Amino acid sequence: MSSGIYCNSGKNCSNLTIRGAGANSTFLVWSGSGGGSGDCAGHDVCFASTDTNYWGGPSNTATWTAGYASGSTSITLGTVSGSAPVVGQPIVLDQIDNQSDNGGLYVGCEIGGSSGGDSSPACYSLANPNGYERGNNSLSTIRGQQQIVTVTSISGSGKGPYTIGISPGIYAGNWNSAQSPGAWWATSPVYGDAVESLSLDHTSGGDGITFFNCQGCWVKGIRSLRGSATGTAWGHVTFSICNKCTVEQSYFWGYAGDTYGVSVDMASDSLIESNIFHYYAGSLAFYNSDCEGCVSDFNFTPGQFFAGSSNWQAGTIEFHGTVLFSEAEGNIGAQYYGDSFHGTHDLNTFFRNRLDGREQNNGTLTVSNTVPIILNPGDRYENIVGNVLGAWNGTNVFHKTYASTPTSFANYATSVYGLGIYPAVYSSSCTSDCLPFDTLSQSTTLRWGNYDVADNAVHWCGNSTDAGWSTTCKGASEVPSTLSSYGNQVPTYGDTSAGQSPMPPSLFYSAQPSWWPAGKAWPIIGPDVTTGNVGQCYGGTYSTMEVTTSQASQCTKAGGTFTALPTVVSNPAMDCYFDQMGGPISGGGSALSFTCTPPSSTTTTVPPPSGVNGAVIKN
Repeated sequence: MSSGIYCNSGKNCSNLTIRGAGANSTFLVWSGSGGGSGDCAGHDVCFASTDTNYWGGPSNTATWTAGYASGSTSITLGTVSGSAPVVGQPIVLDQIDNQSDNGGLYVGCEIGGSSGGDSSPACYSLANPNGYERGNNSLSTIRGQQQIVTVTSISGSGKGPYTIGISPGIYAGNWNSAQSPGAWWATSPVYGDAVESLSLDHTSGGDGITFFNCQGCWVKGIRSLRGSATGTAWGHVTFSICNKCTVEQSYFWGYAGDTYGVSVDMASDSLIESNIFHYYAGSLAFYNSDCEGCVSDFNFTPGQFFAGSSNWQAGTIEFHGTVLFSEAEGNIGAQYYGDSFHGTHDLNTFFRNRLDGREQNNGTLTVSNTVPIILNPGDRYENIVGNVLGAWNGTNVFHKTYASTPTSFANYATSVYGLGIYPAVYSSSCTSDCLPFDTLSQSTTLRWGNYDVADNAVHWCGNSTDAGWSTTCKGASEVPSTLSSYGNQVPTYGDTSAGQSPMPPSLFYSAQPSWWPAGKAWPIIGPDVTTGNVGQCYGGTYSTMEVTTSQASQCTKAGGTFTALPTVVSNPAMDCYFDQMGGPISGGGSALSFTCTPPSSTTTTVPPPSGVNGAVIKN
């Protein structure tokens, strides 16, 4: 990469890769905040469409009049304002939120009752929209549910109607004409732009990389640094109307205010895979808006920093707006946090993750929000399968309560699950700033094959034929098999003691991926894994921090003890951090050289993720 202007402002620049000679060889260092305008303003690297198409001012719009069924690959657009879409172009599909709680699959709670919005019992009264959706100034117009699809065929003329072939098909089954479905799109999106194999130092600059109105854009093998002097936007990498985008095999260090790892301001079918998020604030994947078909997998988060409260446990993966049909798999970190402040969450899947629920916050032991799985009110129909949950070191157990629910939450901070209750803002007598109970968070969610430290057991709790039904399960099913809509049959994989076949190693991959290191276990996390090498330090300077057996001396030399969980093997990102980069167990310290040997020795264009729609258990 030599000096020069690679793409002039005003020119549509697709298939442009900014590629260095390696993250320890090519360095881009900013000395001032990035310029630009619109969605590029303040970003140091920005790939964007020539037209400023966004939720507050779409370039082209249409009514969506037919083809609402889940799986449909043909839709009908009615009246078109602007230019008709063309084959190969991404378009955004959306519809108006539910105006009140329907008692089921509920997409809403983006504008709370105190602002003249939704006053349903499951909604936080002070809820407000993130702003990444059309019509976000009113309950009657806001459109939180969004799926980006690619046009595969088109017939029609003029201002419509048009019959549009799309890929992938429609994910959700709740699209309907009563909620005024619509479509909108950029006139000139960019395609296949990328950043690869270099180091970007934003410490004295602006915000990181953003992809705006982009399809098939990607980041691979980079080192991205931020610091307290950096701007206060959201992420090292931002997906802003990004379809089939990828961030993989990269290292992210540092924070600024509310900086997150990868911030999703609107995306679909995108992938966040095998990255290291070191000494950062917030979440590795922070979903500000819907990200249908998105996957975050095999990432590692050594050390999360939350400046708002030194004893607060931040979420590794956080849903901060309306989110449907995403998956998290193979990640090693602290927590899934489904917050209630900007919208509801439904039909997402968490498979074979290690979430301990309690780690240090920049050197301070956390005591608040220390729950591995948090389903706040409005978080329903989730699938939690094959995970390893809770803080544990041998006989030392922090999470001693299995679940906090609307009828029992006195021990919330030491619970494995928070299901439909969020005591931090709940008061049974409050008249404002209220977040009530939601019994449907528990009754609609599938939990299957998860090991937890509170019971020191795996929960196969479908029916009386399952192992541990009367003991571990206490005769209570955790499979919503009796629901009239979006119910699940009792799974037929996993409970090998009852004669079932093992669970699949992955829901995202149908076979071990080619980039997976030779000799590495597959699967790496779950009740069927027995060769674990990951555990938490207990006591001493680094108590509660995750570490591998190979680096356990960092724990023991600082006065702690270490015992590996047999059900958790390190993922490649964790191996890289500890064994190749020499990362500290504390998760703090200065930025490291990014010295990982990539699983693949070739440097090639990352293809858009495929098969993401297969990651969801329910549809």
